[in-house]
This record gives sequence, structure tokens and C-alpha cells, in this order.
Amino acid sequence: MQNSIVNINFEITYLCNQQCLYCYNATTVNGNSRTSGGNVIKVLDKLIGNIDFTQLTLTGGEPLLSAEIEEVIIHAIVHNKKVSVISNGSSNQHFRYKKLIDYGVETFQLTINSASSAIHDNLSQTTGAWERTVKTIEFILANNGKIVPTIILTKENIAEIDKVMGFLQDYGFQTIMINRFNVVSNKPNSISLLPSHNELKKAFELINNFAISSGIRITSNVCSPHCILDPQDYSSIIFGTCPDNHYLKPITVDMFGGVRLCNHSTKIIGNIFNHKLDDILLSEYALGWNSTIPEYCANCIVYDSCRGGCRAASEQFYNNHLIVDPIVELLK
Repeated sequence: MQNSIVNINFEITYLCNQQCLYCYNATTVNGNSRTSGGNVIKVLDKLIGNIDFTQLTLTGGEPLLSAEIEEVIIHAIVHNKKVSVISNGSSNQHFRYKKLIDYGVETFQLTINSASSAIHDNLSQTTGAWERTVKTIEFILANNGKIVPTIILTKENIAEIDKVMGFLQDYGFQTIMINRFNVVSNKPNSISLLPSHNELKKAFELINNFAISSGIRITSNVCSPHCILDPQDYSSIIFGTCPDNHYLKPITVDMFGGVRLCNHSTKIIGNIFNHKLDDILLSEYALGWNSTIPEYCANCIVYDSCRGGCRAASEQFYNNHLIVDPIVELLK
């Protein structure tokens, strides 16, 4: 019998209006809104009809560029699914955000990487992105929508992490997600965005102190090796881990039904139109994420809780999920 899944990340478009330097999704392309030709709705019907899940998280690309986003949300909510949306907030379509709030979207996850427009715009490679995103934040909050702001820590913005957290605190946010940057192999300058080990530890110390003084819930959702960032050193930050149970992973389904174990993963391990999700998640490749210990971690006493960091990052960088997270080699 199929197990229940908490959340499915559903990539409803590959189009994006930004070209972020830190983007991990190799399928994302710059472009304008267009229909998928009905693929998205077919995939959603297959998900709802055959898979027991609680929440649908819409992502991309930039999901606001999908012509079918409203239909997808209505369809999901009618079938008693919770819906959240991951967006860059800069599509300048406030009327659509209002519709999504009215339809019942529970949470918008918006990326705001700096209190400085210059830094944010450079990271997004899009002039005016910061200003549009801030206006979207203000619009959603004014219309009683819920936002979880997300910061991606890179070499470009890590020195002013305290400023952006203070900026977000002024808006009254009670939860902030702060993720370390995952290096990808398909972008030549990707490594230059990686902070040093000392910069990363100093930033997380600052973040931890901010969590204590502000009472704001801070999460770090990209799994990090404990030899790089030890959660015990930052007890007021909630660190995500890659669970043993594949049904608890951030399972990702693309607009053609392809399944990946994580939104950061590059490997399609099956398709819901060809195989049952149970069979996909119990495939040899999928089980290898749990059964194989990276050589670097062989004698580590905290491996069971750390699991070598982010396996998807290893897929991205080495094209091999059986190697320890590349951040270890790059920083240590």
C-alpha cells in the first residue's frame, strides 16, 4: 500500500523572468507566460487520482508565468489539497497574487536576498527585481496573505545578512528561511558565489544570535554537512535534514510527470505515467541515497544525523549522489 506524502513540489513551468546566479534548476529558461498545452493539468489529475498527498507546492521557473496556475490551484483546493507557491515576487502581477490569495493559497515563499537593491538585482541578474519583490511583499501582506521570506547565502550578500534580517523583521515576519548556497556544475562562475568556511560560520553565528534576540523562527532547509555547519553550535536555528524515508523528502514532479527525489536533484528517476510512485521511490537508484555511505563519511560518528549533507548537491556538482556534499571539498 502506498504511503502518504506530506508535500509534492510541482514544477508547473520552466519559464522565469530572472536569471539568478545561484539558481540550481538547469531546466529554467528566460521567457514570458505561456501555456503548457494541457500537460500541467494532466499531471495534476494523475497526482490527485493516484497519490495520497497533503500539500502541493507550486514552483518552476517562476510559477506566476504559467497561464495555468489559477486552474491548478483551484483544482488542487477543490480536492482538499493545501497549496503554497514559491515565487521570486518580481513578475509585477499583483492582480494574480490577489486571486491566488482569494482562492486559498496558504503561503508564498518569496526570495529577498538583500536589503540593498544593487546586491539583490545583481544576484537575480534583473534590473528592478528588488523593488518589484518588495512591492509584492507589501501587496501580499496588505491583502492578508502569508509569506515566508527566503534568503540564499552567497559571497555577494553574506556580509550584510544582519541588515536583510532586520529589514524583514520590520515587516513583522515570524519565520525566515535562510539557505546556504548550493554550487552547481553547469554554471562556470558558480564556485565564485560560495562563501568561505569562516564567512559561513560567522554568518550562522549572527543568524543564531538574531533568532535569540528577535524571537523569529529561523530555518535552514538545505542540508549541510555537520563538519561544515554543526547544528549544535547554532541551537536557535532549525536545521533541515534529508530524511531516510523517501516519502518525507521534498519529492518533485515536473510538468511532464518526471519524478525527482528533491527539487535540488537533477536526476529524473521515473515518471508517474509509466510507474507507480511506490515503485519509483523504492527503485535501486532512490534507495542508494540511504544505503550508500560516502567514502569521506565512512568513520564519522554523526553520519546518521548528517548523512553527508545534501545528496542532491552531489548530483548537481559531481553527477554522482554517492559522493559527500561538494561543499566539504570546496571549503575544507
